[in-house]
Amino acid sequence: MYLSNQEERIVEGENGEGYASAMKLLVALGEMFDADKLIPITRAHWAVSGQEGDLFYAEKLANFGARTSVPTTTNPAWDGSLSDEFKVEVSDYELLLLRRTISASDKLGVIKSFSCTPYLYRDVPAAGEHTAFSESSATPYINSIYGAMTNRESSSSALAAGVIGKTPNYGLHLDKNRSPNIVVSVEFKIKDDFDFGLLGWYLGEILKPDDIPLIRGVEGNFSPEALRDFGAMINTSGAVSLFHIENFTPEAKKVKDFRRWLRGSERVSVREEDIASLKRKFTKASGKINSVYMGCPHSTVPEIMKVNSLLGNRKVHRDVKFLIFTSATNLKLIGEANAKKLKEKGVHLLRDSCVDEPVFKFTEGNLGVTNSLKAAYYRKRRNQDFVITSIENCVEAAVRGEI
Repeated sequence: MYLSNQEERIVEGENGEGYASAMKLLVALGEMFDADKLIPITRAHWAVSGQEGDLFYAEKLANFGARTSVPTTTNPAWDGSLSDEFKVEVSDYELLLLRRTISASDKLGVIKSFSCTPYLYRDVPAAGEHTAFSESSATPYINSIYGAMTNRESSSSALAAGVIGKTPNYGLHLDKNRSPNIVVSVEFKIKDDFDFGLLGWYLGEILKPDDIPLIRGVEGNFSPEALRDFGAMINTSGAVSLFHIENFTPEAKKVKDFRRWLRGSERVSVREEDIASLKRKFTKASGKINSVYMGCPHSTVPEIMKVNSLLGNRKVHRDVKFLIFTSATNLKLIGEANAKKLKEKGVHLLRDSCVDEPVFKFTEGNLGVTNSLKAAYYRKRRNQDFVITSIENCVEAAVRGEI
């Protein structure tokens, strides 16, 4: 892989050990994937999670003086005040991990967005921009919905790219690698955002990691929430980092000759019974519930206000904790008055936090309800089962205290 004189000097330590370490990681990654050079990026997203695996490398860079050189946003860990709010015992080690996350973020000069959906409101690239995004919902959204370019970065490689301001030129940074190699025909009507998320999960299970699907047969204007969920699910049950939707996503809309674009592509169909079977699989449990989880990826303002509207004058059952995870930015947009109304109804709006954190131990070991297959996937390892269903059904279950 070609390195400029300046890049070679960084590797050799001219700018300090932190920058040298970041550059060495990018060079090793580029050589592994036969990149010809490094290319500049405009922005990055670091999927720090407040866990040891992410912090070891981040602290190494930070303690040796590295600082981000392009805007770099961060994934959520958890709000330290929640352990007091929910009266949860958090170990000294778990609390230390949170403090180390904040300290490393400050030293590195990253933007402490602490949100898994910064691409919806504050870290939005234009078509054709080269970026470095980790986080399972972010990568497909950046590539597919905006037509910008990123590979499926790890937490460490995205951070290294944010520090150097460059990334190896391989994979989805190359136009030749962004064409579809499989055509997905959707042979049923998608009724709502939840159905679209189920379609994403189903496709993630059947597609190979290198597959780039062109999806045909879906109609309508998709909400940002539907597109967010589709990408999150297809990149959680599988590893699909780019998809095209016929007549909708930017790169698909530019194609004049679809026959040439799709030459040699494999074909698969998704029927209504495929999604119905998946839905039965995730909704077969029933009984009393102790929690509702929304916001994996982070809930938007329209989703939060939808919960408020669906509840009306009703309240959440006294035995149920209704948890909505969102960003501090969204909480400001919602306003204190609306947040207070929701809290009076039994809905907790949680800022800057992820479902996969130790502070939510109080729901473990019991049945919950969620609209997110990704949330259920993460919480399963923390000894909690879920019924996965629509927001409407989540609200009704919260009021009744059972599903």
